[in-house]
Amino acid sequence: MSNQVSDPFFSSPRLQSVQNRPGIRATLAEKFVEIFNWYEADLEEVQKIYETHKVTLISLCSWKTEFNVCL
Repeated sequence: MSNQVSDPFFSSPRLQSVQNRPGIRATLAEKFVEIFNWYEADLEEVQKIYETHKVTLISLCSWKTEFNVCL
């Protein structure tokens, strides 16, 4: 298995040499994890909002179907 980051950003030969620097690789790995954690937090927040308003959404969808209304 390759240790290189598979990213179109690094497809340029100029950037591939930068990717192979140990300091850069560690920083990229840390940033990837950080961004992934932000994404996870955002998903959890969206889920909480959805769960809070789920009954309202279901009621609206039911009402729309029952009365054949386009919202």
